[in-house]
Amino acid sequence: MDTVRTKIIIAITGAVLLLFVCGHLLGNLLIYFGAEALNTYAKGLHAMPFVLFPVRVVLGICLVVHLYLTWRLYRRNRKARGSAYHYNQYREASISSRHMIFTGVVLLFFIAYHLAHLTLKVTDARFAQFESYDVYSMLVLSFSDVGVAGFYMLAMVFLGLHLQHGISSLFQTLGISNKPNLRKILIGGSVLAWLIALGNLSIPLAIFVGIIG
Repeated sequence: MDTVRTKIIIAITGAVLLLFVCGHLLGNLLIYFGAEALNTYAKGLHAMPFVLFPVRVVLGICLVVHLYLTWRLYRRNRKARGSAYHYNQYREASISSRHMIFTGVVLLFFIAYHLAHLTLKVTDARFAQFESYDVYSMLVLSFSDVGVAGFYMLAMVFLGLHLQHGISSLFQTLGISNKPNLRKILIGGSVLAWLIALGNLSIPLAIFVGIIG
């Protein structure tokens, strides 16, 4: 597979994952409207397995393809460029672009933990006392713990860094941006990335400090 085609597939799968992250955040933000709002949303999702299952399959495929092609492209680029070229690019690149692979690996481990924690519910035996859709109680119980809340908040910082470069790269790869509007795309991508990250980060923080409880 040539480099251009690889980048396009990475961008498309990244866009699908980005849409999910945005939708997931909007659902989670219902926690600020109280237990009934969030749990009604969660119960509604559980009542639609015919929708939920295909979505999870598509997301899983997109995640695997995105990770595999990104890693392969990274390895190919490492072999192709010389040390001097690498040094010059390093000086010009942003922190988020230089560490995309690292932040991606951290997020992969976070996704695995997040699924075990709140989807499979195998990390905390206390979840057994709640209904399967009582997401509100599980979140409050989890994020009252400094370790769990801290881990989630740190992971969201890595998410912000990853999306900051990823969103702008997505637009450039798909040909949506060009030189006249490149700066606007970079700024808009950064703003969107950190709005997503801070929105997610605000939930464990609000629970831990007692705003939600």
